[in-house]
Amino acid sequence: MTNSFVSAKNREQKEFILSIVNSPVTFVTGTAGTGKTFISIGIALEHLLRGKCNKVVLSRPLVCTGKTLPAIPGDFKEKLDPYWGQAKQYIYDFLGRKAALELESSGKLEYTPLELMRGSNLTKTYLILTEGQNATYEQLKMLLTRIGDDDSKIIIDGDLEQIDIKTCFMKQVIDKIGHLDEVGVVELIESLRNPIVQKIARLL
Repeated sequence: MTNSFVSAKNREQKEFILSIVNSPVTFVTGTAGTGKTFISIGIALEHLLRGKCNKVVLSRPLVCTGKTLPAIPGDFKEKLDPYWGQAKQYIYDFLGRKAALELESSGKLEYTPLELMRGSNLTKTYLILTEGQNATYEQLKMLLTRIGDDDSKIIIDGDLEQIDIKTCFMKQVIDKIGHLDEVGVVELIESLRNPIVQKIARLL
């Protein structure tokens, strides 16, 4: 593979990509459309295909607009599918649906709710936690202690202005460990969506 899936469109995105490459743990914050999840997934998949990791795990808290999603028909996987909507679309855009499903069936691409991560040991694995602003302090602490080797990375993204739980523990964790040399902290400012999105976010 010679071409990159993603390239930086501004200084903050370049800083974010460098943090993923150079740091075992990266926190990235920013409003909708700044590229937090898009870049995380693109870099992780690129490194997977280049053999820099053996597995990519996508995770998130099972919280949706302030409450847990109500009962959904189907098996366990079908019940969780609504939570991965945009992230899966990014993966399909990068790889194509067929290739993505092949990676999933081989165990190299996994979708795991944050609530089920306890006991996991990340070995040559890139884990992307989206909607990190909705994770509890205990969940973030648990997740950050899963790294098992030097080839694994954790990327935690979140919009600190769209919190669906009472307290933003992600900010607390950043304040406590963000000074460590091994931890990258990046804020993405420029939204690449329609400019009306930022106007709405400021007013609501």
